[in-house]
Amino acid sequence: MWLILDIDDTLADPAHRRGVVQRPDGSYDWDRFIGPAAILRDPLVSEWVWPWEYNKTVLRQFCLTSKVLYLTGRQAKHAVVTERWLWRQGFPTGTLLCRDTDEPDDVFKERILAPLAREIRLAVDDCGVAYRDPWPLVRVYERLKIPLCSPYEAFGLGKLAQRLGLEEAAP
Repeated sequence: MWLILDIDDTLADPAHRRGVVQRPDGSYDWDRFIGPAAILRDPLVSEWVWPWEYNKTVLRQFCLTSKVLYLTGRQAKHAVVTERWLWRQGFPTGTLLCRDTDEPDDVFKERILAPLAREIRLAVDDCGVAYRDPWPLVRVYERLKIPLCSPYEAFGLGKLAQRLGLEEAAP
């Protein structure tokens, strides 16, 4: 079984980068937004901060019998710095897949998830809510019948173990 974890606005909080790189027309300068130095300064999303030790225990327990796939809309050229960020934050080892430069996030994720759909226990993804356009990704998960949770739904105290069908890990 797989646990699918998005990164930006799901695990990492890139809010500190948004104001710096937003253009007057509202679009983003993605090259500046996703630069290596900026990525390494990302804190964990708030849902992870207070129950972090608990969630880390649950993830380790899950990884004893299942796999984690970090599936991100970040470009492949940022894979190394993303892996470094995951390691620094104490996330379990897993597979990291990043999209090609010009491939839309929903197309990329559907291409990767479709062959795995029956083996996915849960996906945790903000689905682009921070960018005010969650529906393309939400529809991907619905089409593939993959259980989907927002970071808030998944990472609150006690919720992750329950969502993954594991025994309660000690907080």
